Amino acid sequence: MADRQRRTVAQLLARAEELKDARRREAMRQQAQARAAAAAAREAQLVALGRRGAAAWRELEQLVEARSYDEAVRLVVDLREVAVRADGLEEFDRRMAEVRQRYARRRGFLDRPRHADPMLVGDPARR
Repeated sequence: MADRQRRTVAQLLARAEELKDARRREAMRQQAQARAAAAAAREAQLVALGRRGAAAWRELEQLVEARSYDEAVRLVVDLREVAVRADGLEEFDRRMAEVRQRYARRRGFLDRPRHADPMLVGDPARR
């Protein structure tokens, strides 16, 4: 034990700072990795939704009929994102107008998209 060299306070503080930096870098790396995984999962989800086409719109109507409005709004947001990516906003607007007309008495549903994203129910000419 006498052979061990004693460390100074400055050395201990420097080592503590190195360890703190290493932990911070590792946490940042893990966060970046988690963000990348979430982005990849979101991309896969949107691609799959785009492939579903009319079935996704039928699901939306089923959710509205079941009064699962929060889920329906999430689906509307995703359908709009798919439409934006596919340059199909006109088709999205047409279908949303049909849904709004069909479920005009379902204010609980119709008000939610407006709060989630005003572009979901707004006038297409304002875009």
